[in-house]
Amino acid sequence: MLLQDGVVPHALREAGLGVDHTHRDARLALGTLADGRVVVALTRFDALGESLGRVPFGLTTPEMAAVMGALGCRQALLLDGGISGQLRVRKADGSVRSWPGTRSVPLGLVGRPVSSPGAVD
Repeated sequence: MLLQDGVVPHALREAGLGVDHTHRDARLALGTLADGRVVVALTRFDALGESLGRVPFGLTTPEMAAVMGALGCRQALLLDGGISGQLRVRKADGSVRSWPGTRSVPLGLVGRPVSSPGAVD
C-alpha cells in the first residue's frame, strides 16, 4: 500500500522496516479519490529518448506514495514497475495511447467506465 485512508504507511515513512527507500525505478500505481474515481499513474524517466527512457530509473516507493497523495488519492497501491511497468489506454474515440515496457507481460488489468463513480454494473 502506498496510501491507506490518505495516510502513508509507517514502513514508507521510516527506513529499516522492510521497504527499500532508495531504489529508483519506473512505477505503476492505482489509486482512488474520495469520490470513487480511479487514478492510474505510470512514472517513467524518458528525457534521454525512447531507448534510454526504458532504463529503470525514476521514483522511490515513498516518492510514489507522495505523488499519489498529491493527486488526491485516499487509497493507493503500487503495482509492478521497472522494465515491466507499462500502460495502454483506449480513449473514448477508440484511439490508443501506449507506454510500453521492455519486457512482455502476460497479463493485464482492464478497467471500464461505470454509470457513476462507486457504482457497480
